[in-house]
Amino acid sequence: MTDFILACRTLFSRITARLDALNAEVADVRRYRVIEDGSAARRDSVRDDPVTARLAALRGVAGARLELFTGLGFAAVLEGTACLLWWIALVPQETPPVTNRRDPLPAVTTDVPDVTAADAPPAPVMTKPESEVTKLRRDIEAGLLRPTVASIRQHLGCSQAKAAALRRQVIEPTS
Repeated sequence: MTDFILACRTLFSRITARLDALNAEVADVRRYRVIEDGSAARRDSVRDDPVTARLAALRGVAGARLELFTGLGFAAVLEGTACLLWWIALVPQETPPVTNRRDPLPAVTTDVPDVTAADAPPAPVMTKPESEVTKLRRDIEAGLLRPTVASIRQHLGCSQAKAAALRRQVIEPTS
């Protein structure tokens, strides 16, 4: 029986030695996988964005967090540029007001009836277009506006300098 116990002890020691060796190999394999996963992650981050990876290493920040902040920064710049361009596009442009309105010309016809000088209608009288000063005097006398620069600006849709010059001409007639 002592031989049997001795055989069991040697067998037990062999099995434990073998288990210790296998456990050591498992630990080595796990350590190797961790190293390999870290290397793969570093390779992927360098391949994807080398600048972000280097900045993250210099600043001691996680690469994902730095990528998030740079992405938000670029989005803010892009959105700001879009807002600025929309603002520029939608700002009302200063256009000169329409002051001389003319009636549309009658349509031209090719068939002209035979009209004698006696049957001809009277020729239209060509009148000189009304100047802004004359128009302003007429509108002030009619009570449509007051003789102030602001009122003239609003009535004609012109600049303050032009309205002031027109006001001087209306108030102090030289002719």
